[in-house]
Amino acid sequence: MNKKYFLLELEHELKPLKKAELEKFLSYYEEMIDDYLEDGCTEEEAIRRIGSPEDIAREILEDSSSFMEGRPLGSKIFIGILLVLGSPLWGSLLLAALLLVLSAYMILWCIPLCTGSLSLGAFLLALVSIPGSVPLFFGSAITGSVQLGLGLCAGGGALLGALLTWQFIRLFVQPTKVLTQKLTSMVYRRKRSK
Repeated sequence: MNKKYFLLELEHELKPLKKAELEKFLSYYEEMIDDYLEDGCTEEEAIRRIGSPEDIAREILEDSSSFMEGRPLGSKIFIGILLVLGSPLWGSLLLAALLLVLSAYMILWCIPLCTGSLSLGAFLLALVSIPGSVPLFFGSAITGSVQLGLGLCAGGGALLGALLTWQFIRLFVQPTKVLTQKLTSMVYRRKRSK
């Protein structure tokens, strides 16, 4: 087996690793082969001394399979205690980040929420005012007319508010999608970099 074939085999066996780790191991073993070649070994002898790509890859993958795997029980308990004791700090930072994200969404959607609330209030006013004007007509035609007029104005305001709310919702859907995509890409980028 020559150096090139050895490195190709090793690269194939180490596919589960991240690209940076893979390149680190490949350059390490390439340097090791070069060192043996400088000492006067042939490529076949150098590779024989290093070992087979399958054995090397198995050891590397077993060592990097998990952060906690292979640690003594005391180390796991110590890390657990640190997580519990540090929870006031990291817990409050996590809560602050979540509240910041929630407030960004609330700021973005406060206008449609306000117009929707006003529209709903005007609709309820119209719902009460228009039927309530009927008995007032029997007592005083002017009072009944004013009540009916207020109810009709409130109904028109409710329709206008509903249309305005619908337009604001359509306007704010795209910025919400953009904000959500940015937040999720930040989270996924951090997970990929770890």
